[in-house]
Amino acid sequence: KAFQSRLEGTKIRSVDRRGSLLVFTLDSGDLMVVDIGATGRLERAALKDETAKDTQIVLNFTQGGQLRMADPEEAAEAFAVTTELVTEELPELATLGLDPVASPVSWTSFAQALVNRRNEKLKPLLLDQTFVVGLGGLYADEILHDAGLRPDREVSTVSTMEIRRLYRSLVEILHEATKHHGTSTEEHPFTDLHGKEGSFQEELQVW
Repeated sequence: KAFQSRLEGTKIRSVDRRGSLLVFTLDSGDLMVVDIGATGRLERAALKDETAKDTQIVLNFTQGGQLRMADPEEAAEAFAVTTELVTEELPELATLGLDPVASPVSWTSFAQALVNRRNEKLKPLLLDQTFVVGLGGLYADEILHDAGLRPDREVSTVSTMEIRRLYRSLVEILHEATKHHGTSTEEHPFTDLHGKEGSFQEELQVW
């Protein structure tokens, strides 16, 4: 009821992605934070559309239509929080790493961030949200394969030319995956707001 009362009658001003979270800015000053996790999804729907059994939340818009959050694992979460308390509720937001999809990252910034973690291995580092956000095992494997680098290479052994290759592969694969609306596999079906599956799975080289 508390969640419902903070949303009722508000307008969504903007939607931003921070790491794997979606942050909706409301005109009330509150934020609605949505974490769909590994198996959740958000769907735009009409009132007449059948509601899936795994639906957890339904937002009704006064101008028509709905936004539904669903998750077969029931692990997806949504909550309202003030802007002042968001970093207290979500301290991980303060330590998020580079986000090449949200804003351009220069190769020098990437190289510096990489060299600062010189004793770590490449794949675990790519999966670390404090280094770069939004990567799971699938994208990490594709990026390393495209760059011609072993996942267990230590950063300290990577040459400047190899860093350039890794940077290029990271940026290109993330932008290509975004252009193809994500990757949908049998184990992890991924759909956009309109229920359409992503198609980047057709471009995968090693997963």
